Amino acid sequence: MSDIASHCYHRPPTEATKSALAAVARLAGLVAGLLVAAPVQSVLAGGSAVALEIDAKPVVFAPWQHERQTVGALEWRGGVELDGTSGDFGGYSGFVLSRDGRRLFAVSDRGTWLLADIAYEDGRLAGLSDGRIGVLTDPAGRPFSVKSMQDAEAVAAFDPDDPLARVLVGFERQPRVLDYRLGPEGPVGKPTTVRLPDAVHAGEHNRELEGIARFGPEAGPLAGAILVSSEANTDAHDNIRAWIIGGAREGELTFRRSDGYDITDIEAMDNGDVLVLERRLSALLIPSMRIRLIGRGAIAPGAIADGTILLEASGLTMTVDNMEAIAVSRAAEDGELRITVMSDDNFNPLQRTLLLQFALPGR
Repeated sequence: MSDIASHCYHRPPTEATKSALAAVARLAGLVAGLLVAAPVQSVLAGGSAVALEIDAKPVVFAPWQHERQTVGALEWRGGVELDGTSGDFGGYSGFVLSRDGRRLFAVSDRGTWLLADIAYEDGRLAGLSDGRIGVLTDPAGRPFSVKSMQDAEAVAAFDPDDPLARVLVGFERQPRVLDYRLGPEGPVGKPTTVRLPDAVHAGEHNRELEGIARFGPEAGPLAGAILVSSEANTDAHDNIRAWIIGGAREGELTFRRSDGYDITDIEAMDNGDVLVLERRLSALLIPSMRIRLIGRGAIAPGAIADGTILLEASGLTMTVDNMEAIAVSRAAEDGELRITVMSDDNFNPLQRTLLLQFALPGR
């Protein structure tokens, strides 16, 4: 072995190299897991909610940078890769957080819900605990019996002052919104149905309803209104259709579509500004995500809403999967605005359930 080769061989691996090796190891483990599958518990069969343990492994968003990096207009505040002890854990396409970001309620495209506490270490997201999982029910109080009715894709807090008391859940394949009351252990009672414009049911199948937000009392003319967005129900100019339901600005608008991105979720901030989470897949099926901030003045009937790109990231170089859910909260210690995103693993063992958190300075 030459001196150069010896030096290269003994040089400590960089963070990027460690990340690449971990990805290879994870893929090998997943393939092995397919060959020898462990038994799992399903809540769908019995219909009752159950407790579950959630394993959390820390992840670095940009492996070549220091942990306290700035990415776009945001600052990294930690992230984890999650796995649960139920076969129905995963597929999360929408979630809400408590005001202090310490409790989570998520919905999946199998019609299940997840309730869990969020742990932090030194102000950084570190994991989930006290998990509980169950099935969503229809207005008659019964679990959904067919896949086309289970496909929950979005969830929004009805009251921003108490986000986990009442939530609006949007479903995609059979577009509708149901209003659920939440208790300490999950949904209680029977949900009610929220009226939707007929146009929500149009467009390409399985891309009709993807995001939902409700505006709080500080949102000006949008206060009390619900905003529903499609994934890629586009108009003649290839912009993505959305609808304001209720309030002083009821009507249809579009979000400007650019660079091949589709919308996977939306979130209303206290002042009425809207965060838009977007996804794009490359020809090699490598996912990218983008977060845009759109001022509330652009959310109006007939408008083509556009805004500032806060973050754009590719799974080729950063820790990104099929990012489908976004929520906001305030850090308990200093009130810092946190933006948290979650991925839908499609119940595919080659994908991950990621929970990533960022700060938006100055808000």
